[in-house]
Amino acid sequence: VSYFNKEIVIINVDGTNYKNITNTTCREFYPRWSPDGEKILFMTTCESVSDIFTMNVDGTNRKRITWP
Repeated sequence: VSYFNKEIVIINVDGTNYKNITNTTCREFYPRWSPDGEKILFMTTCESVSDIFTMNVDGTNRKRITWP
């Protein structure tokens, strides 16, 4: 089975300023903005293990909020 690497990106609606903010070998998906627009909540699957993370909107300060 082959999986495509899915990343979370920030991009303007006109297609400019594309920025990959996760850039990992894992699959990140289901991003959600925090109500204040400061954080992103998302799910990651890596080596068949899924976890939920938060990070700043620029991709920094990544923190896992679930534990195996």
